[in-house]
Amino acid sequence: SGQSPTTTLVADAYFELYFFAVVGDELRATIEVLLTWTRSMTDALVCDISSALMEGSYSDGVRMLMRLIDSLGVARHVRLETTGSLLSSKDLFSIQKALEGLLEFALQSE
Repeated sequence: SGQSPTTTLVADAYFELYFFAVVGDELRATIEVLLTWTRSMTDALVCDISSALMEGSYSDGVRMLMRLIDSLGVARHVRLETTGSLLSSKDLFSIQKALEGLLEFALQSE
């Protein structure tokens, strides 16, 4: 691409923050219904992700976003096991938007 390195870094940082915003609310809502030990582990991951997005390098941010998607899936599974509730259409939409954003970003980075 013809973008300067600075422009690319700014675009990357914007994308990472946008992506976190898309799934962040859903992750927080899921955390609220989890068992205490699971909440503690997930809260620590959210803190790690926030730090990586604000302070880390571009590759750290992407890696942490991938962990966020994994963690969202695990949190949903734990929620299903503990509450018996299934994914709502809003949940599925949030996950779909997050995955589409990551795919779009990966394609633009090639």
